[in-house]
Amino acid sequence: MKYDIVISTSHKNKELASKVASELMSMGFKVYSPNFSHGKSEEEIDDNFIKFLLDEHLEAIDNGKILYVICVEGNVGKSVSSEIGYAKAKELKIIFSEKPLDLGINAYAEDYISIDSLNTFLNI
Repeated sequence: MKYDIVISTSHKNKELASKVASELMSMGFKVYSPNFSHGKSEEEIDDNFIKFLLDEHLEAIDNGKILYVICVEGNVGKSVSSEIGYAKAKELKIIFSEKPLDLGINAYAEDYISIDSLNTFLNI
């Protein structure tokens, strides 16, 4: 499936990512939002399942146009950083919800669109 927007964020922001994805979809965008558990309990999540999730996300990036990084208070974790690097290599436009604290990660920013201004995506 092709995506207009692929969301990347930390597991701790999963509810926010779901809300953002719903709002963007209501505007007509095809959105991939990470499914952090696929309904599995914490006990069922092992290294193989984590690899499955990572591969699933990279495949979405392969089929995306924009990577939207939700980085609450500018925080970007290691997994999200790797997704940003992968998206850059795949030539996706990289947009952050806030300015990342890490200057190296911020260097990849092509734009910033706050969570409160998602309708700005309509102008891209």
